[in-house]
Amino acid sequence: MRRNVVIVGGIILLIGLAIAIGGFFLAKSGIQITQVSLSPSQGKTFPLKSGVNSVSIGYNTSLPPKVEITGNVITTSSSKNVEALLINGTSPSVYVEDNSTTPMQVTLVMTQLNSSIEAGGLAFILGVVVFFVGLGILIYGLIRR
Repeated sequence: MRRNVVIVGGIILLIGLAIAIGGFFLAKSGIQITQVSLSPSQGKTFPLKSGVNSVSIGYNTSLPPKVEITGNVITTSSSKNVEALLINGTSPSVYVEDNSTTPMQVTLVMTQLNSSIEAGGLAFILGVVVFFVGLGILIYGLIRR
């Protein structure tokens, strides 16, 4: 065992872990998750921040909710029980209405695409890479004679 290599590997590992955790919390702070229950014909408006926003709408019924967007829709995508939208505008909002005959559970995940999200994601990825480099050096130091 090479003691100095093990110590350096452990320090690099801890630095990588700290960077990854910091990046995770920085990126997480820009994500807003809202869950609401809507009765038939009931709707709710969700205001968004100015700029480009990513919105995912999940629902628990076979019939999708009625969705009205204030702002420019850049792109949209949908799959089973989920709709995803990229919205741009100075004061965008999303209106969701239950247009079925049964109550509906709706989950919205809203993220403003800005430099804080990008920096957080980049820091997380960098932290994970540094963590594994430190782990490799630590293991090398432990098995090397």
